[in-house]
Amino acid sequence: MHSCVCRRGYTGDTCDMLIDYCSPNPCENGATCQKFIGGFSCSCLAGFAGETCSLDIDDCINEVCRNGGHCMDRINGYECDCEGTGYRGTHCTEDIDECELGVCVYGRCTNLIGSYNCICDIGYMGKRCTVEDPCTLDSLNRTRHDCVHGACVHPTVSMKNDMEVANYECECEFGYGGEYCIHLVEKSRSVSLGYIVGPMLALIIALLIIGFVLLAVVMIHGRRATQGAYSPSHHESSISRMPMNSMLKSPPEERLI
Repeated sequence: MHSCVCRRGYTGDTCDMLIDYCSPNPCENGATCQKFIGGFSCSCLAGFAGETCSLDIDDCINEVCRNGGHCMDRINGYECDCEGTGYRGTHCTEDIDECELGVCVYGRCTNLIGSYNCICDIGYMGKRCTVEDPCTLDSLNRTRHDCVHGACVHPTVSMKNDMEVANYECECEFGYGGEYCIHLVEKSRSVSLGYIVGPMLALIIALLIIGFVLLAVVMIHGRRATQGAYSPSHHESSISRMPMNSMLKSPPEERLI
């Protein structure tokens, strides 16, 4: 008895049969199997790679989508999702003129590269001018806010449940407070510190000024009293001088009897 040790690619008792490496077909994704002595090779369809064509080539690896577009890999290709970018086309490079779509409902539209801008009419605000301005009157001249004793100020727009909503603040009249200026505020609490400090400071300054003025007047009068001077008249200056002893006569002598 003897046995044969077959070379690679052959089988059988006498090693006279070729091994068919393509049966069953090891190639995937529609590839064609080519057999040869001792092995096989797969001819892959476009978009696949690997020994058995099992690897899908990533066609998005080179970042083919522009301007924020999302690349989706396909078999032997890709697709760019341009939604929300303001662009369109195979690679998201063509600017969309949103103004042609009427995006500004109550306003004037200006097209921008990859975007747009709405200049809203009076009474409206928001990205697309669809939110009513709460600080303006409606078509019937009615207020759109809830400020009872105050004015609506600082209107803004915010997102709530994926929708634009209007926000505002109430600037209350004197003597009222609260979110909607409903609550009456006590006078002792409603008076601002500035209303107290201001008049007191003005009074102190006025008193200081008056004190300085009075002090200056007193000092001026005192200086004149201690530093007086005499100036002779014209008549006194023109007459001749007489000795003092000639003007003063001695009293007559008394005789003793």
